Amino acid sequence: MEKRRASRYKKRISIKFGAQTPNLLGFIEDISFSGLRIKTNHVFKPGTVLKLEITHRETIMCAEGLVTWARKVPQQLMRTTRCGMGVTFLKIDNNLVHYFEQENIA
Repeated sequence: MEKRRASRYKKRISIKFGAQTPNLLGFIEDISFSGLRIKTNHVFKPGTVLKLEITHRETIMCAEGLVTWARKVPQQLMRTTRCGMGVTFLKIDNNLVHYFEQENIA
């Protein structure tokens, strides 16, 4: 059974994230209007609320999201194994809404 509310679109965009401030780095692997997947080995426990900052083409987009799953793997397996976190959006700013419109992500 599919748990996602929206289709995911493959993207590779850098992202800053963190529980208090967005000070850790990762990459968005896929994104939808309801959430995204971050490729990183700096994972937080499911249930953690994160501050997110996405920079794309000189535009800064901010959001807040809830970690729904997390998986940390050894560094040498990061390229071959699914790792990181799934994050469901709680709040998104107007810049991110505009990005979704431009990219036809709904």
